[in-house]
Amino acid sequence: MSRLIDWLGGAEPDPRLAEGQRVNADADRCIQCGICGYNCPVGIQVRDYARQGLTVTDTACILCGNCVAVCPRGTLSIGLPEVSGEKML
Repeated sequence: MSRLIDWLGGAEPDPRLAEGQRVNADADRCIQCGICGYNCPVGIQVRDYARQGLTVTDTACILCGNCVAVCPRGTLSIGLPEVSGEKML
């Protein structure tokens, strides 16, 4: 698995990301496989957010993008959270 993280660029935040961006999820696409959380270098249970369609608000998130890259269903994305009707845990 460390080879995958190395290939993805390690567990460093992407400097191109705008301030305030987060990992967002589409619950309709999540199959609850857990691959996202398994590949999180800081141990966030991303699946708990993804299955509910929530924005990952855990302050430990470094926005490395590993969870987004490994999701087989394209459930996760990095961007600004929704402003109206925002769902956050």
